[in-house]
Formats: sequence, structure tokens, C-alpha cells
Amino acid sequence: VPYTTLIFSLANSLPSGAVINTLSIDPATFGTPTMLTVNTTSYQKAIDVKNSLQNAKVNTTTPLFTSVSFQSVTASESPSDYPFTAVYNITYSKAALTQ
Repeated sequence: VPYTTLIFSLANSLPSGAVINTLSIDPATFGTPTMLTVNTTSYQKAIDVKNSLQNAKVNTTTPLFTSVSFQSVTASESPSDYPFTAVYNITYSKAALTQ
């Protein structure tokens, strides 16, 4: 599995104002839900991330994820460049394994 391809596909799909906090890639769990945590500059950016993840592709035809949904979005009380933490339920596409 070309992990760098998957990571670059994910990173390139993120809008500005969003950074990956927690990422897990395990080929054994492709096709089953897992969590992705992203820090953002605003609540709207968290929505933008969800939309971007839904459209993320490994190449021009292969989707990175088959499912993306919100689990939660929270705002930090302490000052931060990325005060919102968004947790997404994602399902990696099994087709991404063959790319």
C-alpha cells in the first residue's frame, strides 16, 4: 500500500485553515469506519473539510473515502491558531489499496 500516496491525497484535499491532528491508516480496516481528527480555524472550515474529504481522490477516478460524516466539532477555550477540533467518521475506499 502506497501510504505516501494516501497521505498526500488526504493532505492535498484539505482547504487552507485546516491541519490534521490524528490520522490512522490500516489496510486491514479499509471498508470499515475509522476516525480522523482535524483542527480548523473556524466552524465553517470544519464543514469545508468534510466537503473536501467527500471529494478526495487517490487519482482522477478512485475516491479516497467511501463515507465521510461528522462525529463532533468542538471549540477550544484556550487561544490557538486552530481552535476548532473536528472529528470525522471516515471509511477508506478499498479501491485505494490497489492504487
